[in-house]
Amino acid sequence: LNDLVAGMRTPGANERLLFARKMLIARGIDPSTDEGSDQARIYLVKARERVNAEVARYRREAESAQKPGGQRAASTYATIYRDRGLSSDTRLAADFALDKALEVMASKGALAPSSVRRVAIVGPGLDFTDKAEGYDFYPLQTIQPFAFVDSLLRLGLAKPTELSMTTLDLSPRINGHLDAARRRAESGESYALQLPLPQDVPQRQSHPDLVAYWQRFGDRIGAEIAPIPPPAVAGPVRIRALGVRPEVTRAMTPQDLDIILEHLDALPDAERFDVIVATNILVYYDSFEQALALTNVAKMLRPGGYFLTNYAMTAAAPFEPSAVLTSSVFFDRQRNGDTMYCYRRR
Repeated sequence: LNDLVAGMRTPGANERLLFARKMLIARGIDPSTDEGSDQARIYLVKARERVNAEVARYRREAESAQKPGGQRAASTYATIYRDRGLSSDTRLAADFALDKALEVMASKGALAPSSVRRVAIVGPGLDFTDKAEGYDFYPLQTIQPFAFVDSLLRLGLAKPTELSMTTLDLSPRINGHLDAARRRAESGESYALQLPLPQDVPQRQSHPDLVAYWQRFGDRIGAEIAPIPPPAVAGPVRIRALGVRPEVTRAMTPQDLDIILEHLDALPDAERFDVIVATNILVYYDSFEQALALTNVAKMLRPGGYFLTNYAMTAAAPFEPSAVLTSSVFFDRQRNGDTMYCYRRR
């Protein structure tokens, strides 16, 4: 905590420290002064206590939903995060689950070869810290837009020269990060992705399928580069890095959009999306808000297009009444994993 406060006093160009400093200044705390540093420590200790209490409450509510006579799990999870802010952190495992879902869709004929031309990612994410491990030893980055393109190309579901992606997010920080990446790509600069994966320990061992995905990740969109060495405090971690080709980043268009309240207006049929993705997004909203999100997704999908999410939905017209395909993966040998649900628009 003292190191964090010291870092905020002289943040340099560190995006994380600049963001943290700006947040405190907005609350009337100036960490560049001795008095402000003391106030910052008090604020951060209280924030840590609040977060710990919230996590304990989430755990109790989730466990209660599983008990006989408790609320239905779905209705509980639809409200469990009702008073929590939106989180932008991501996890490579979610992209592994999407990769497997696309593989199933291709094998079942739901998506034909080279049929995907326009895709959208709701909540592409921006890692302030990695969701699973808290890694922050590399610059801020977004993963899912690049991962999804990589999977589509590997499976032959899209052609690189025909594929375009739109990211939909309400966060100025995320949209600004993607805008800046596009500008750098226009100048021929590649996008650097750092890809950490924890080393196996007896309590948690990565599933071989996840390791294989991590090893091949990015081979259709870039080339290996030297990774940033992790500090000792990060613990035992495998690391590789990828330089994404500029043309991949140039094909991405960030849009400022709240999926609950908004959709892209009056898209011509030729510009509607073939696939829309939303992972770890809908869990933040209650059933009514989820229904609004589905309505907005449907307005942006072409007839016959697909919505991919890792949250089971109550679908309504114009969607098919239930998921047309589901696929599950395990992230580790302890059988922690995720399930993707594929909903088809009529």
